[in-house]
Parts: sequence; C-alpha cells; structure tokens
Amino acid sequence: MAQQAPIRYWIAILVTQGLGAFAAYAGAVYFWSTSLLSVVVFLAIMVLPIAFYAAMGSFVLDPTKTSDALVKKDSPAVARRLWLATSPIAASALVYCALLFTFQAESTRIALVETSSSHGYYQVAERGLFDDAAAVRMAACKSIGAHSPETSTPALAHALQYDDALADCAMEFVGAGANDIMIDLQSGRWEIELVEMKNNEQAERACLLARRLFHADRIGMSSAIPRLLTCATDSESDAARECCAQSLVAAMGDAPSVAALMPAPTAFAASSFVDRLPVYMAASRLAPTNSLEVSVGMSGPSMRSWTIRTACAAIAKTPYVRDGMINSLADATATAECTGPDVNALTLVAWENACATLTPEVADADVAFVVCDAARKNLLVDTNLSAQRIIRRALHAAEAPERQGQLTQAILDYVAAKAKDADIPGANSPNTMSDIRDSVDLFKSGHLQDVPAFLKRVTPPQVQRAKQRD
Repeated sequence: MAQQAPIRYWIAILVTQGLGAFAAYAGAVYFWSTSLLSVVVFLAIMVLPIAFYAAMGSFVLDPTKTSDALVKKDSPAVARRLWLATSPIAASALVYCALLFTFQAESTRIALVETSSSHGYYQVAERGLFDDAAAVRMAACKSIGAHSPETSTPALAHALQYDDALADCAMEFVGAGANDIMIDLQSGRWEIELVEMKNNEQAERACLLARRLFHADRIGMSSAIPRLLTCATDSESDAARECCAQSLVAAMGDAPSVAALMPAPTAFAASSFVDRLPVYMAASRLAPTNSLEVSVGMSGPSMRSWTIRTACAAIAKTPYVRDGMINSLADATATAECTGPDVNALTLVAWENACATLTPEVADADVAFVVCDAARKNLLVDTNLSAQRIIRRALHAAEAPERQGQLTQAILDYVAAKAKDADIPGANSPNTMSDIRDSVDLFKSGHLQDVPAFLKRVTPPQVQRAKQRD
C-alpha cells in the first residue's frame, strides 16, 4: 500500500492554487499594492479548494492509492488520510505565499517595471511612478524615458506632485500633450520657491528649479517664461536670479531680447500674470542686477517698450490694476528728455489718455518719451479748461458784495495751484498774478464785458501756447 499522494493529486493542487496566486499577483500589480492584501486575497480564493480537497482526500478518496482511489477497507485511518490530503495543499500554499511576498521587495518591483517597459507594457511602468519607494519611482521614470516617453507623458506630468526628486527626470522626458494644469501648478510652486529663496548657498537648488521651468517652456507652457523673468528680476537670492537669467538666455536662442519670448501686450494684460508687470517695468529701467541680464536685454529699448505697451493695455482692460499700473507707468516713462507729472487724483486721466498716442508705428526707442510727453500735454490742456470753467463760475457768483473778496482770492489761489500742478514756468510770478487780479477787478466793476478776452488774459501765456500747439 503506497503511503504517498498520487502525482495527479499534486498537479491538481498546484494548478488550482497557481491560478489563485496568479490572480492575486495580477491584482497586486494592477493596483500596485505593496501591502499584504495580495496574500489575503490569495488565501481567500483558496478557502473553498482547500476545504474541497481536504474533504475529498479524507473521506471520499484515498490519497495513498495510485488506483482505485475510493476509500477501501485497507485504507489508512481518517487522521492519516487527512494529513496526506492537506499536507500538499499547505506546502504549495506556502510556496505561492512566498512568491506573492516577493512583490514587497524593491528589487522585484524595479525588475518588473524595467522588463514591462522594455516589452511595451508601459502601463506597468506608469504604476511604478507612484510606488512608495523612491528607487522604484526613479527606475520607472528612466524606463519610461527610454521606451515610451510620448505615450506616458500624462503619467509623468501627474507624478510631479508626488515626488520632488522625480521632477527632474519627469521634466526631462515629458513632452507635448502633458497635463497643462498639473505642469502649470508645479511651475507656480517652483517660481515661488525661487523668488522667496534667500540663501545664496542654494545655487544648485536654484539652477535645478530654473532648468525645470526651462523644460516647461520647451514643451509649450506659455507661463514658463514669465515665471523665469520674475525670478531673474525679483528673487531675493543673487544665485537664483543668475540661474533664471541663464535659463532665459538658453530659451532665447537667436532672439535679440527676452521681449521676443513674451506674449503680446494685450494677451499678457488679460492674463493672471499682469500683477508681475510692475516688477518687469522697474527692472527695465534699472541697471542689470546680474551678469546675464545684459544678455537678456532687460534694460534695452525692446523690453522697455513691451512693458509700457503692456501697462497701457492693462490700464484699459484690467480696471482693478489701473491706479497701481499708472504709478509704474510714470516711473517707466521717465527719461532725461521728459519727466511726467506726479501721479495723483488730478493727473490719473491725463496719464490714462496718454496711452492713446501709443500707436504700433511708434519706434521702441521713442515709446517712453511719447507717453510721457502726451501725459504732460494732456495735463496742460486739462488745467487750462478747468481754470476757465472755475473762473466763469466764480466771477458770475461774485456779484454778491459780501463774497467779492473771498471769491477773488479763491480764483487767484485756484489758478496758481493749477498752474503749479501743470508745471508752467512763471505761472506764479508777480506779473501774472497782478494781471489776473486787475482783470477780476475790471469784471466786477462792470468795465470788462468781453468774457472770452478776459479768460484769454487771465490764462497764463504758457498754457495758451501749449493749447495752440495741440
């Protein structure tokens, strides 16, 4: 009487349990689960087969016989048959559980992603991008870069938010078709870190982030260049500004200025990056803060023209930035040939209307002077008209004797103040004030009937000439 289970019994057990183990392992790979869930699933799958084979081998079949398997009188005791029936089940279960445990090892998962990627199963490698182990994530990224970068671009873009160390590899291989929202979100975080970086010893980190923004520009992210420009002009770290300037120079290629890479003024004015414009405007009129800003052309006429044109577009299109943008516009247009009026409640309209003179035909080198000069002229005209209106109203109301002295002084004070705001030389001279006072007295005494001639006389001659030129 044979005291061992037949070979067919072992084969049946191994095949049945193997199918269960394969299903559990496939589930672990599909869901990329490094927990013991796959072992639990395998054991759950095998509950019924284990019970079936134990019952058959113990009570119905005699696992010790190679033929006539039905239990006979000469069969061993039930306990003996139960042991012989369940021992191969337990042994094979241990073998399969050990195989399932191999998925917990990093080396196994690394080999799995590399083999799958090389054979065209890039979905498995994509799962590896989100593994708990950094080594597995990096291996998955490199395998994807070597075999399926274009197909796996969305997964690479999505993986950026999970691992900063993976970002360098991912940004190197990510291509067109990436998740724009995810790339833009990460680019914003890199920009913030660069701008707020204070320690110059972090040069390596700064250049690392700058290269990522450069790669973002290479794959078509329109926000990358403004972010690099913000870093190059506004970062607290010299090292960060230098690295970002280097990336800008690399992005420029044969372009003579970084202005050639920027969006059109109207498009930039309508974007969420318009708040950065005052920083660019300030940098365009100051000396470079690092060696490469000269190559970028930050303070050149092209970039200065772009910032001024963009500011004018923002003033017209984005009301909430109007007042602050006009202040920046006044600073950016100040030149040796022209200094515009100070920005205040009385001059806002003059500055806003000055942008209307900025036509596409105006050369880049002349943009600053054209806007500045237009603002000055607009203020002169506005001052002249306002003075004429107030004088008319005041003189007609001056017929009441008890108000004559107050109104006369009010007229003189107002005209003097307006002339001063308009920056009119000689407007406050004794001769000019004497002419105004004499004309007011003549009007009140009834000897002056020609109001237009009177207004012409009381208006400072410099204002008259400016109006005639316009």
